[in-house]
Amino acid sequence: MSMSLRQVVACHRNRRRLQRFLDRDPAAPLSSTEMVEVEHHLSQCERCTGLAEEYRALHWSLQTWGSVLGPDDEAVRRVREALDRALENEGD
Repeated sequence: MSMSLRQVVACHRNRRRLQRFLDRDPAAPLSSTEMVEVEHHLSQCERCTGLAEEYRALHWSLQTWGSVLGPDDEAVRRVREALDRALENEGD
């Protein structure tokens, strides 16, 4: 299926907004106009709707995986050590 230039531009613009749209992050909000544009685009574009579903599935998997596994004590220790070293070297 061939896409028009207008469709390609709409997909590009809305894909750039898609993660913010799905996250509803108050630190990076979309305007009400942008929200309506993304919703409208998703109602008409199978490719972008599929991408949105992939993002949702990934988000769900990461939430589930994190709650099942819990933090890795060794990884937490290594991160803390790296941060301590970075802070010590900051004054150099």
